[in-house]
Amino acid sequence: MMYGHITFPLLIQNIKDKKLLLWFLFAGWCANLDHIIPGVPHMGITHTFVWAIPLVIIGYALFRTDGAVYAFIGQLIHMLVDTPTDTGVMWLYPLSTQRFTLNLWTNTGALGVWGYYSQPAPLFIEGIIVIGLIVRYHETVTSYLRKKMSR
Repeated sequence: MMYGHITFPLLIQNIKDKKLLLWFLFAGWCANLDHIIPGVPHMGITHTFVWAIPLVIIGYALFRTDGAVYAFIGQLIHMLVDTPTDTGVMWLYPLSTQRFTLNLWTNTGALGVWGYYSQPAPLFIEGIIVIGLIVRYHETVTSYLRKKMSR
C-alpha cells in the first residue's frame, strides 16, 4: 500500500507521546527506504523481520521498551500491508526466501502512485482506512479547528 504504511498505524494506535507516535509511524514506513538505498531491491530484506532488528535496537535506545515494541509492530504492520501484493513478503527470512502473497493486486514498483491506484482493490482498501481515520479523529480535528478559529 502506498499510504497504508502510515494511515493504518494511525488508525489502530493509542499513543499519547507525540515523539513515540512519530517513531511508530517512521518505523512502520521505514521498510520503504529500499526505494532510496542503492543496490537494495524493493521488498527484499527491508520487508523481513531481519530489518526489524536495527529498528528495535534504535527504538529501545530512544524510548526503552515502548520504542522497541512499536518498532517491531510497525515492521509487522508494514509486512502485513504488503502481503496482498503479487510480490509477497518473505515471512520466514532468513530461514527461507519463499514469498507469501494474497495476490490481490500488482506491485507497481516504478509506476508508483499512478499504477497502484489504477487498481480497484488497493483503492478500495485504502479508502476504507481513510474513512476509519475520519471516523476516529473527527472530534479531535474538529475541536482543534474550533480552538484555532476562535482566537
